[in-house]
Amino acid sequence: MAHFGPNEVGFAVCRMSNRRLTHGPVSVGTPTNVYIDVQCPKGSQFEYLFHTHPGGVPVPSPVDVRSARLSGARGLCIDADGAMRCYKMRR
Repeated sequence: MAHFGPNEVGFAVCRMSNRRLTHGPVSVGTPTNVYIDVQCPKGSQFEYLFHTHPGGVPVPSPVDVRSARLSGARGLCIDADGAMRCYKMRR
């Protein structure tokens, strides 16, 4: 994701019928925010949100958690300069 520079990048993580993971369109935001259009390829189902925190830490902000909940994500994965963490959403 380094080729996107200092901007946050995100996408929907989707599960195909054969249980493999794929992703929807990649969104590029600003250094502090990215809007992720939750779309999955045909035949797959939305599971997680993924986005980057360039120069930050792989810990979700309150906005990240709210966005994941509103989208119906089962979890949220954040990459901060190569350190990635995933979090399950509580219902």
